[in-house]
Amino acid sequence: MIAALARPTLAQLILSRKVGRSFERLAENCGGEPAGRRLQQIANGRPMRNFPDPETITALARGLGVSEEVIHASARISLAS
Repeated sequence: MIAALARPTLAQLILSRKVGRSFERLAENCGGEPAGRRLQQIANGRPMRNFPDPETITALARGLGVSEEVIHASARISLAS
């Protein structure tokens, strides 16, 4: 699915990698941070104000099963939109 989204926003990436999990379960897979509610807000298009901190990038990469570089790129695209 990522290949079909050449340059996904963080919202698109979360939705494409969520794969039937609840946002709470996804948050657990990320190690508890960001919280399920925040993941849902991002996925539903709530604008990002700041670039995620390194710990959040690592957690998102782990929970979504992608590299930290993919998270970085998606966050940059989200902030530019």
